[in-house]
Amino acid sequence: MLSDGGMALFVIGDTEYKGIRIENARHLSESLLESGFSKVYVSKRRVTGKILTPYRDELGKFTTDKTSRKVYGEEFIVIGRKK
Repeated sequence: MLSDGGMALFVIGDTEYKGIRIENARHLSESLLESGFSKVYVSKRRVTGKILTPYRDELGKFTTDKTSRKVYGEEFIVIGRKK
């Protein structure tokens, strides 16, 4: 769907499930390279002032309970250029 020479930009965060860290940004970068993107750039940035609460309960749902697991402290900007 993307023209040759076109660029795609994603904002994505890593996550954790049952104590296992899932590196979504790394997976996305590798998938872009395998899909024919010639250049992939990744930049990490801290998340501050986010509208959604940064806490999740034991089921993974958003919560305002500050004793719950904190998530989304950082996110990644992934940019790929199509060959």
